[in-house]
Amino acid sequence: MGGWKSKLTLTLIIYFAGFATAIYYLAPEPANASEKNYQKQKINNTYETQENQESSLSNFSQTLKKYVNFAKGTTTQMQDALDQAIAMNEKTN
Repeated sequence: MGGWKSKLTLTLIIYFAGFATAIYYLAPEPANASEKNYQKQKINNTYETQENQESSLSNFSQTLKKYVNFAKGTTTQMQDALDQAIAMNEKTN
Protein backbone atom coordinates (compact mmCIF):
# COMPACT_ATOMS: atom_id res chain seq x y z
CA MET A 1 0.00 0.00 0.00
CA GLY A 2 2.20 2.83 1.09
CA GLY A 3 3.39 4.63 4.11
CA TRP A 4 1.89 4.82 7.53
CA LYS A 5 -0.32 7.78 6.57
CA SER A 6 -2.22 5.85 3.91
CA LYS A 7 -2.59 2.84 6.24
CA LEU A 8 -3.92 5.09 8.98
CA THR A 9 -6.36 6.74 6.57
CA LEU A 10 -7.67 3.40 5.34
CA THR A 11 -8.02 2.11 8.90
CA LEU A 12 -9.98 5.20 9.94
CA ILE A 13 -12.27 4.96 6.92
CA ILE A 14 -13.03 1.30 7.64
CA TYR A 15 -13.51 2.01 11.35
CA PHE A 16 -15.98 4.85 10.78
CA ALA A 17 -17.86 2.91 8.09
CA GLY A 18 -18.35 0.09 10.58
CA PHE A 19 -19.38 2.51 13.27
CA ALA A 20 -21.94 4.16 10.95
CA THR A 21 -23.30 0.73 10.01
CA ALA A 22 -23.71 -0.18 13.67
CA ILE A 23 -25.55 3.05 14.39
CA TYR A 24 -27.85 2.51 11.41
CA TYR A 25 -28.57 -1.09 12.41
CA LEU A 26 -29.21 -0.28 16.06
CA ALA A 27 -31.32 2.83 15.41
CA PRO A 28 -34.79 2.71 16.96
CA GLU A 29 -37.78 2.08 14.75
CA PRO A 30 -39.69 5.07 13.39
CA ALA A 31 -42.34 6.43 15.73
CA ASN A 32 -45.14 6.38 13.13
CA ALA A 33 -44.63 2.73 12.10
CA SER A 34 -46.50 0.00 13.90
CA GLU A 35 -44.38 -2.69 15.49
CA LYS A 36 -45.71 -5.54 13.33
CA ASN A 37 -45.21 -3.72 10.04
CA TYR A 38 -41.72 -2.67 11.03
CA GLN A 39 -40.71 -6.21 12.03
CA LYS A 40 -42.26 -7.69 8.89
CA GLN A 41 -40.44 -5.17 6.71
CA LYS A 42 -37.18 -5.90 8.51
CA ILE A 43 -37.60 -9.65 7.97
CA ASN A 44 -38.44 -9.16 4.28
CA ASN A 45 -35.40 -6.96 3.81
CA THR A 46 -33.15 -9.42 5.62
CA TYR A 47 -34.16 -12.57 3.77
CA GLU A 48 -34.27 -11.92 0.05
CA THR A 49 -35.21 -14.61 -2.42
CA GLN A 50 -32.54 -16.30 -4.50
CA GLU A 51 -33.66 -14.40 -7.59
CA ASN A 52 -33.34 -11.04 -5.85
CA GLN A 53 -29.90 -11.98 -4.58
CA GLU A 54 -28.73 -12.91 -8.06
CA SER A 55 -30.08 -9.70 -9.59
CA SER A 56 -28.52 -7.68 -6.77
CA LEU A 57 -25.20 -9.40 -7.37
CA SER A 58 -25.46 -8.72 -11.09
CA ASN A 59 -26.26 -5.04 -10.46
CA PHE A 60 -23.39 -4.78 -8.00
CA SER A 61 -21.01 -6.40 -10.47
CA GLN A 62 -22.04 -4.01 -13.25
CA THR A 63 -21.73 -0.99 -10.97
CA LEU A 64 -18.34 -2.13 -9.71
CA LYS A 65 -17.07 -2.59 -13.27
CA LYS A 66 -18.31 0.90 -14.13
CA TYR A 67 -16.41 2.44 -11.21
CA VAL A 68 -13.26 0.45 -11.93
CA ASN A 69 -13.29 1.63 -15.55
CA PHE A 70 -13.85 5.20 -14.38
CA ALA A 71 -10.93 4.91 -11.95
CA LYS A 72 -8.67 3.53 -14.69
CA GLY A 73 -9.55 6.42 -17.00
CA THR A 74 -9.04 8.99 -14.27
CA THR A 75 -5.70 7.45 -13.32
CA THR A 76 -4.54 7.62 -16.93
CA GLN A 77 -5.60 11.26 -17.19
CA MET A 78 -3.84 12.11 -13.93
CA GLN A 79 -0.65 10.35 -15.07
CA ASP A 80 -0.68 12.30 -18.34
CA ALA A 81 -1.16 15.59 -16.49
CA LEU A 82 1.66 14.77 -14.09
CA ASP A 83 3.98 13.79 -16.94
CA GLN A 84 3.25 17.12 -18.68
CA ALA A 85 3.84 19.06 -15.47
CA ILE A 86 7.15 17.28 -14.88
CA ALA A 87 8.24 17.87 -18.47
CA MET A 88 7.40 21.58 -18.20
CA ASN A 89 9.25 21.83 -14.91
CA GLU A 90 12.34 20.15 -16.40
CA LYS A 91 12.27 22.54 -19.38
CA THR A 92 12.17 25.61 -17.15
CA ASN A 93 15.01 24.38 -14.92
